[in-house]
Amino acid sequence: MCSAASSRWCARADAARRGQLYGVSQTPAGNCAEIHVRPLKKALEDRIAALDRSGSWPDLIADLDALTDTEIEHDGKRFVVRSAPRPAASLALRAAGVALPPTVRQATAS
Repeated sequence: MCSAASSRWCARADAARRGQLYGVSQTPAGNCAEIHVRPLKKALEDRIAALDRSGSWPDLIADLDALTDTEIEHDGKRFVVRSAPRPAASLALRAAGVALPPTVRQATAS
């Protein structure tokens, strides 16, 4: 975990990584995000294994990244349409106990 003294350093490193949760950084600052994510990654891998399944980490990341919401307007009403999850995303969400929202739902006023 980042110390108070290194928090600004870690925040810059985390921002520079732009959400990447895997891989090896060439800079020492890149370790901040990896330290925070490593236990979460292990926990997800353990939950997937408990389902007697296996998943490739790059496939999980790619499939989760492919999930999208699109807002559309029809007859004066706004709706949000969610993309269908790909197989690795479905496995990860199931293992984590996360339910996706309906494929089509009315958008809330913002």
